[in-house]
Amino acid sequence: MNDRNVGIADPHSFVPSRKVDRLDVFREKYAAERDKRLTKEGAEQFQAIDFTGKFSEFDADPHVDGPREAGPMSLDLDVLVVGAGFMGITAGIELEKVGVSSYKILDVAGDFGGTWYWNRYPGVRCDVESYIYLPYLEETGYVPTERYVRGSEIYAYCRSLAQQHGLYDHALFQTRVTGMEWDEDTARWTVRTDNGDEFRARFVATQSGLFMRPHLPGIPGIESFAGHSFHTSRWDYEYTGGDDSGNLDRLRGKKVAIIGTGATGLQVIPQLAEYADEVVVYQRTPTQVMPRQNAQTDVDWFKSLKPGWHRERRAAFDKCVQDRATVSDVDDGWVKFAKYQMDAVFEAGGENPSLEVLIDAMERSDYEWNEMLRDRIDASWRTSRRPTSSRPTTARCASVRASATSTCLVQQGLGRHRRHGEHADRADHRDRDRVGRSGARLRPDRLRDRIPGRTLVDGQGGL
Repeated sequence: MNDRNVGIADPHSFVPSRKVDRLDVFREKYAAERDKRLTKEGAEQFQAIDFTGKFSEFDADPHVDGPREAGPMSLDLDVLVVGAGFMGITAGIELEKVGVSSYKILDVAGDFGGTWYWNRYPGVRCDVESYIYLPYLEETGYVPTERYVRGSEIYAYCRSLAQQHGLYDHALFQTRVTGMEWDEDTARWTVRTDNGDEFRARFVATQSGLFMRPHLPGIPGIESFAGHSFHTSRWDYEYTGGDDSGNLDRLRGKKVAIIGTGATGLQVIPQLAEYADEVVVYQRTPTQVMPRQNAQTDVDWFKSLKPGWHRERRAAFDKCVQDRATVSDVDDGWVKFAKYQMDAVFEAGGENPSLEVLIDAMERSDYEWNEMLRDRIDASWRTSRRPTSSRPTTARCASVRASATSTCLVQQGLGRHRRHGEHADRADHRDRDRVGRSGARLRPDRLRDRIPGRTLVDGQGGL
């Protein structure tokens, strides 16, 4: 392996400078790092938030004033759509286009928006280009304000699409599906909800997404924590002040801890550090960090695009991230990585590499790309003015914003919650006024709710 200090004069160049000479060494290194972080419990290490259990407050909707006003319904429908995010909105729009009017769109949330309804934490943005991510741009004529827009703009766009296509007339919010059974005699789905509704539908379209519910770390004592605590997808602006653009002025003078450094944590932490007196970040595994390269939309460029551009751009992006096909005008981090991998494959095996050569080149290029990202962080850290005496393996403390007294990154596992603080192995962090927890539960089977003893779907023949 080349020396770590070679070739990183421009850490934003997106060109890996160090090649993987010994693949076995990297495999061993990554396996060792993985083993440090894995637990025997696997996904069971996380606390499931039951709808009525002791952690149910973490799932409560902070954006509604009370329970659903509409009484129980009993309806026969052609289509029942479960989920009111982009896929649910798209289903409704396409049903309208083909003349289907007998349908309902259900969602446990209080409005359209899906993940953008729930995730309104400070700093929230989408990591996919808005010209790709937002649907129906050509039909609506909407011009996103930036390449990577804020979550509030995406949420507003969801509501605008629903209003333009009359979807609110078919929506039923604050409604959770509790059972779904196939009736052989009537050839209909019978769907029941927590509000006592019963719908009989010819077709059911489940558009509930992958990251449906927040989850919590399975830390002993978490239920007895005495400070203010909430999940990032249920952000409490009454407590912090501000909005998704920042200005969390009510955190001044407070000590804050946040668990998790995924995409959500990376966006939230700078906002917290700007206003809180002290921030402690608990991290299990470092995540990829790349320059956002955001910019205001060039309206003249946007309006000059030829008809059909949106479908072509979305299709090209999908082919790139799924199949590593790199014929695309998009030049973001996703595409740069795909192009780097395909170049590595071509260099190793030409246009028709063997399966063994392809896998080897893909793995090497993946390691090289990630080493480049680490080099960028190291270079940025060395050239910054943030005070630090070393780069310890268990914690890194530094002043991130001038108004924050300190920000500390703890890479040890949390041992247990205490009533007035947290305990991480040998480190004891007391008097945290608030603990923010990020992370969502990935559901491997979107049709079955894996709460013990509850089966959501009972289809034909018991499937």
